[in-house]
Amino acid sequence: MTGRWPALNLRRQLMLVSLLLLTLPWAGCQFIREMESALRLGQEQSLRATAEAVAAVLGQQEELLYPTPARRVAPADATGTIYAHPIDQIIIVDGYADGWEEIDATQLRSATGSTPLTVTYQVATRGDTLYLMMMVSDDEVVFHNPGVSREPNGDRLILRTWRDGQRQEYIISTSAPGRVRAIAQGPLNDSTDGHRIKGVWQDTAKGYNLELEIPIESTGDRLGFFLVNARQRPGGKFETLGNVKPLDTLAPPWLIYSPPSLQAAIAPFADGGSHLQVIDKDHWLIADLPASHAVETGNPQTFWLFRLLYRSILASEQVLFEPDHASSGKANGNEVRSALS
Repeated sequence: MTGRWPALNLRRQLMLVSLLLLTLPWAGCQFIREMESALRLGQEQSLRATAEAVAAVLGQQEELLYPTPARRVAPADATGTIYAHPIDQIIIVDGYADGWEEIDATQLRSATGSTPLTVTYQVATRGDTLYLMMMVSDDEVVFHNPGVSREPNGDRLILRTWRDGQRQEYIISTSAPGRVRAIAQGPLNDSTDGHRIKGVWQDTAKGYNLELEIPIESTGDRLGFFLVNARQRPGGKFETLGNVKPLDTLAPPWLIYSPPSLQAAIAPFADGGSHLQVIDKDHWLIADLPASHAVETGNPQTFWLFRLLYRSILASEQVLFEPDHASSGKANGNEVRSALS
């Protein structure tokens, strides 16, 4: 009898020690969760400070957001506004769709004819240059015939810009596939020259492609266009298709793009690994600077079961997502609407 009590006490002591050891992982997880919460709070405060600094800079230099001051107070266009996606890669203007795969497209279709005229267009900017890609479905392509008239008489594109309160138009046509020329129609400013608009026309199985390179400064931050679809028979009817109509007298729709000066002004704030986005009053995404370096999210060599366990223990119940960006270039989301309100 006297020999059993020490054994029983030893069992109790071992059990007590085991229970204490079992609490160590739980205490460690709680400590890590508290550290993670503290780090998350610090990161949130740092991001808030960065956002306030960017807002202060832009608040004092609104021309960075709105190169044309009139757009600051203008109502949002219901239709026709053109959004140009900022790109880093070089686009070779050759009439082919190479390099445009990642850029959103907009399609317009005529309501007349057994085979409707269709144009799918994409717009991008790189530096101070605007790129325009048009893929036209046309069952009867008509080239300009110099023997009929000196004025363009075949299928053609009319570009409409706005300079110093005046409408400026450029007619783009060709007598054969290849390089195209832009003919200025209407009053020209000294700095505006139709020869600065370069482009290439390429035939396709469904019609033709037209790719253009345009100086942004020549647009006046507005851009309208319409295609003129001619017919082979002289004097025959023609139809038009675009984001403006030939007889419109108002200024063409706004051209929304990311000004290089805006990108340069906020670039220093992205050095700390922050992803910065600037959204204007109409929800247009006018600047998007990714983080300067990628953040390591985990060691890929960690066993998958351990990674799953770590995530289940340390994951936050509230998951925050980036603002949703529609294909049109507009930013949506409750946080965006709350900030703009």
